[in-house]
Amino acid sequence: MSLFVDHNKVKVWCGITETDLDTEILSVISTLVPPIEYAIKPEHIADASNTGLQSTLNLGALEIVAGEYFAILSHKPGTFDTVTVDRFEVRPYVGTDANDPSGWKNQGWARLRPYLSVDPALPAMADVRTASRFREGS
Repeated sequence: MSLFVDHNKVKVWCGITETDLDTEILSVISTLVPPIEYAIKPEHIADASNTGLQSTLNLGALEIVAGEYFAILSHKPGTFDTVTVDRFEVRPYVGTDANDPSGWKNQGWARLRPYLSVDPALPAMADVRTASRFREGS
């Protein structure tokens, strides 16, 4: 079995009702779902009989895709414009992270963390060497 993200659910999460963005959303889904699936241990993807697990994996993928698409939308000109009428001002909520303004990408990766092949939160180990003395001219 493989992950499935429905573009209509992405639209619901992002508050989109028009159909003119469907192609864009489908493109983001087809770009992101394969690497998300690759990051998950194969035995979890293959466990098709565990419907709860599959629902959790699909929800995590949906959160990541919706978060990425929301971030794409937020970078389009005019998306986060402020509207002022007399002394009344309407401003959209903009999160602290421009790459994940909704927080859904982080939420999706956190949901998938127990099932990942490698935990991205773990730092990579690097070989570090030091010298105890430095001699001039050598």
